[in-house]
Amino acid sequence: MKAILISLLSLLFISTQAQVKTNSTQSADYYVRNILKGQGIELDHVKFIGKKGSIAQFNANENLLGVKSGIIMSTGNADSVGTPNTSNRYTSQAIKPDDKALVRQIKRGDKDLNKLCKGQTHDISVIEFDFVPIKNKIEFNFVFASDEYPEFAGSVYNDVFGFFLSGPDIIDKINLAVLPDGKTPVTINNVNQNKNPQYFRQNRYPMNFIHLLFMGKQKRRSIREVEKQIQFDGMTTVLKAEHDVIPFKKYHIKLAIADVADEDYDSAVFLEAGSFTSVIDTNGKYYSMAKQLENFHPNMDSILNPKENMLTQNEKKELKEEEPGTTEVYFAYNSYSVPDSCKHNLDALANYLANNTNLICSVIGYADNSGSLKYNEKLSRNRAIEVEHYLMQKGVKEEQLHCRGLSSKELKSKSFLQEQQQFNRRVEIMIE
Repeated sequence: MKAILISLLSLLFISTQAQVKTNSTQSADYYVRNILKGQGIELDHVKFIGKKGSIAQFNANENLLGVKSGIIMSTGNADSVGTPNTSNRYTSQAIKPDDKALVRQIKRGDKDLNKLCKGQTHDISVIEFDFVPIKNKIEFNFVFASDEYPEFAGSVYNDVFGFFLSGPDIIDKINLAVLPDGKTPVTINNVNQNKNPQYFRQNRYPMNFIHLLFMGKQKRRSIREVEKQIQFDGMTTVLKAEHDVIPFKKYHIKLAIADVADEDYDSAVFLEAGSFTSVIDTNGKYYSMAKQLENFHPNMDSILNPKENMLTQNEKKELKEEEPGTTEVYFAYNSYSVPDSCKHNLDALANYLANNTNLICSVIGYADNSGSLKYNEKLSRNRAIEVEHYLMQKGVKEEQLHCRGLSSKELKSKSFLQEQQQFNRRVEIMIE
């Protein structure tokens, strides 16, 4: 009896772990810098337009989506996607922001998406930012999913999304959300059970007896399993957005999704963690240029912020600087090495402190609750010390920094799931 109980509990735990888990508590800036950004990219000026809760970090079984983790952008509430697919017309609502100007902007829709769908968009969720690649091709992986599958395939009621790239050698802007042929936009009408079906995955068990008759047992079982874990009726396979770019030049990208014509039926795009990268493509348009620039190490900030860097020292001093709030650094499990993904924010803080030497900061390290209290005390202090040393290397004076470790006190999350525990493995830097 005990063995049976343990087996049932194990199955329950595996099932719970397999579902899509989301966290919408962070900002778009955090998600882009710490989740989406990969190798060979520097970025800045992250901007978000959308409702609260329409973007989130996600973690999932790789067999479910084809990607394990990343960012989800939804036309509804991003936290609602990891529920069983019990409705073929699922609609959820994110929360309207407090900013009235932003509400009006959301209500107007997005002009690029309006142009793409030749209609009026609603429930927009838009992330955009500037970036500089160091190699000659950018790429990232994504999955599009919608509850408008399969019944609205071929109709005018299609939710829309696009990845709009602009910059050097690009006329106006180009949409990177296309099939591997490089020209067919990824839409419900272009990718479904009848058109380009090799890129489509059904997640709605067919009610039609004829469909059941011709559908293999393995496929029926697969659909049933996925139905238990994610809300959408259909989704694409993992697709890659890519484009040739000139190394060390500034580009701009806008990632956008919206409802079309009405605000019904949720759709979402899943962007794989760490996949927004620049890579060497030997067949790429700018490969020879990338080879010539292999040992080129420019000041990336001067490329991303050319106007700011053209200011004289006196002009910079005259600018009113806004005091930063709490800066947070998140660490890998059992590690106290400062992650590259957090160095941009630390550099900005160091620059501010170096120009305001009268300010003093608390540098407080924390650990999760998976180890002993004694071990976590040491680990949390080591994390604080590493951040302190990093800031000092960037010009901050030692007397400006008060460093200490608080072990696993003040946990941000008491969950034992790893994707939640990561928010406990942190250092907080606050100006006193």
